[in-house]
Amino acid sequence: MKYNIHGFYQPRAVELGLSNDDLLVLRWFVDYAGTGKMRQIIIDNEIYYWVNYNTVLEELPVLKVSKQTLYKKHFTNLVNAEALKHRNVKEGGNFSYYCYGLNYSTLVYLEGGCVKNDDLVSKFTKPLCQNLPNPCVEIYQTNNNIDNNNSSIILNNKSDCKQSLNKEKEYKEKEKQDRKKVEEPQKRKKKPFVPPTEQEVYDYANSRGRGDLARVFYDYYTTTEWYDSKGKKVISWKGKFITWEKNNEIPQPHKTNKQRTNNVIKEVEQDILNEEIKEFEI
Repeated sequence: MKYNIHGFYQPRAVELGLSNDDLLVLRWFVDYAGTGKMRQIIIDNEIYYWVNYNTVLEELPVLKVSKQTLYKKHFTNLVNAEALKHRNVKEGGNFSYYCYGLNYSTLVYLEGGCVKNDDLVSKFTKPLCQNLPNPCVEIYQTNNNIDNNNSSIILNNKSDCKQSLNKEKEYKEKEKQDRKKVEEPQKRKKKPFVPPTEQEVYDYANSRGRGDLARVFYDYYTTTEWYDSKGKKVISWKGKFITWEKNNEIPQPHKTNKQRTNNVIKEVEQDILNEEIKEFEI
């Protein structure tokens, strides 16, 4: 068996029911927390780090999971195994904070195997309030802000926290707009209207058998600078020509009832004449 998986002791991970992807997420958390770039708060004398799930997915595309799966599966597995502890902070929005759990130290790979909690006290679980300079610490009573627990939350700096929250709001808004752009079909850009030449109008009119309308149509729209009767800019001059054509249909000859009657009489008379000719020939 390979003992070192992402810097963690595999036999212990198996005991806790953690998968390779769970350990990969934990590795990301440990490495990123060590950079000092994660937003921090202190709850019950323990440092909690804000986790932006979008950032995790961007930095670990190998996971190939959704944001919801990342939270409900991998981070939940780590919390259930007590490798991490989770708090949801409601401060201008919902934010997920994590700190190291009781079993984290037993997962760390050391030469010769894992360690027991009694053998190693993780530096991440030591009380930290005493090490913070008082001017930089503000304490908030957050009975309704943290998981409905009566806990005190200590922020390194109130103004810095508000700035971070504002940045998170901006990030979420940008993410929402980007998602909207992807989901909505991109609108086709309309090509600018280019007026046709007189010859183009003649050719099109002749192709429709209405060359007689070409001159009048072209003169009218040239005079109006290719605006229609409603004052709207022409988009398709061919469409306008078809409308023009319908409004100027060539009248078809209409036969009256008297004309129809006369035609019938002529046909009957012609039939009688034909019969008489046949009898004469016989």
